[in-house]
Amino acid sequence: ITRVYKGKEHVEVEFMIRDYRKDWDLEVNEPIAGNYYPINLGIYIKDNSTELSVLVDRSVGGSSIRDGQLELMLHRKTMMFTSGLLNDTLFQVLGKYYLRIDPLGEGAKWRRSFGQEIYSPLLELEDGKALFRLAHLYEVGEDKDLSVMTSVELKKVFPNKKIKKITETSLSANQERTEMERKRLVWKVEGSSEEEEPKVVRGGPIDPAKLVVNLSPMEIRTFIIEFSY
Repeated sequence: ITRVYKGKEHVEVEFMIRDYRKDWDLEVNEPIAGNYYPINLGIYIKDNSTELSVLVDRSVGGSSIRDGQLELMLHRKTMMFTSGLLNDTLFQVLGKYYLRIDPLGEGAKWRRSFGQEIYSPLLELEDGKALFRLAHLYEVGEDKDLSVMTSVELKKVFPNKKIKKITETSLSANQERTEMERKRLVWKVEGSSEEEEPKVVRGGPIDPAKLVVNLSPMEIRTFIIEFSY
């Protein structure tokens, strides 16, 4: 069973094993509650030929209590609770659930792409400068076609606007990237060498004429764009 979730500035995939914790030997006292996890974007299961995916538009609890089954918690209700009555139905907000079945290895395309439409719908820009963030949705080796360096042509993203200036910033957009990298601390791990350290591939600087942004797998880049009017 796998859950796909998106935090403020990252996208991750987490694999779950029933009745198991990787950090300690689990004594199973709550076989249902102990196997429920927060589902922030989606959850899926797979067999030897097929993937079953469910995406959500709000955080819910989810699990797979039995092999071949997925379940999501729509609401909770119990008459015996340490702090009194627990009844989520009194404040229930109905969400939307999106279901899809794909051949094995093909589900990530839909989960990543359609999941972004749910999580981050496109908003119209106001006049003046705009905060623009791009994120590569795929991990290295996750998809045979899409887990590669990709390019985004900003002239096609903003076909009806003329970009006057583009400045890359930190992810939180509170300082320019060049300034951030100048002040970045370089850590040396005891016992390691430069040859042992894997080199992280990142997209390079933007050509002000071509205005093409390169993104490596799982890379996130943030820009301040100023338009000419």
